Formats: sequence, structure tokens, C-alpha cells
Amino acid sequence: MEGSEAVKVDIDYAEVPFFRRRWFIFLLVLGCMPAALIIALTGDIYLKSKGEVYRLPPNRLNHLVLFAYVMIVIGLVRVSLG
Repeated sequence: MEGSEAVKVDIDYAEVPFFRRRWFIFLLVLGCMPAALIIALTGDIYLKSKGEVYRLPPNRLNHLVLFAYVMIVIGLVRVSLG
């Protein structure tokens, strides 16, 4: 298994808090990026695929954090120039 693949975990998806689910994090990235960063940096993010529950590996979370930082910087630059 490569290091970039999601890791299968032995828990029920109903046990995962809604704010730790992948779909919620993506909504937060669109609506409230700082909250998405805090959640991503403070714990694991889970997803469900074909009835199985997976945990995103740390390098995927790093990509999310990097993307969020870039978007925040772009927003700050646009506000300061505009």
C-alpha cells in the first residue's frame, strides 16, 4: 500500500462525528476555511467508500492545509489590493 492511500479502519461510519467526515470538511473549505483548517489539524478525517470506512493519511491532510493557506493568502492579497 502506498503512503498516499486512505487507511481502512474498523469502525462504523455512524460513530464518526459529522465534523470529521470528508464531505463536511469540503463544505467548510468552501464556506469557512479557518474552521476546516482547525478540524483538519486537530484530528483524523474519515470517508466512506463502498460500505467501508477509511481514514485519510496525513499527507492528504497536508494537501488540504496547503490549499487552504494558499486560498487565504490569495483572499488577503485581493482585499489589500482592492
